[in-house]
Amino acid sequence: TTLGLSLEKARYHTMNKNLSDEELLATLKRLERYAEFTDSRFRLPFTNIRFGIDSIIGLIPIIGETIGLILSLYLLREAFKLGVPHSLKLKMLGNVLLDWMMGLVPIAGDIADVAFKANIRNIKLLLEHIDQERQSQKIALERPKVSTNSRSTFMLLTTLLIVVSICLILVYLPL
Repeated sequence: TTLGLSLEKARYHTMNKNLSDEELLATLKRLERYAEFTDSRFRLPFTNIRFGIDSIIGLIPIIGETIGLILSLYLLREAFKLGVPHSLKLKMLGNVLLDWMMGLVPIAGDIADVAFKANIRNIKLLLEHIDQERQSQKIALERPKVSTNSRSTFMLLTTLLIVVSICLILVYLPL
């Protein structure tokens, strides 16, 4: 896929507990295809400039941008279903609203719409969030477990050091 999604990135998700790894992966792949279709499916010939259906629809003043807004809200709806944190949903909503407001400006807004790519930004935010969760889970799983024997040994050694310190103070401290 375009953004390098793999099952490994989706494996340790803690969002919606009812989703299996395979369901999460399928959802993310579907959302990634959707973002690519809306924001960068087509290429301007002889350039590296990419645009999607959102940019084409956005050429229709106001109505086109509003339709693009509705299309972009689909990703946000899916983020709600995935159970991502509110802070992430707010970032995604901010991207969608900024894209919509920029698009309302004639001509310049159409150019900004091609450049900003709110849906691609939002799918990247989702993938980064899942990757961060995976890293957190991996770190938690890799932490060495401290056994009760280790704790007991530590407590015994600490007590022994305190007793030895007190004895040394009493022996060498002039009374």
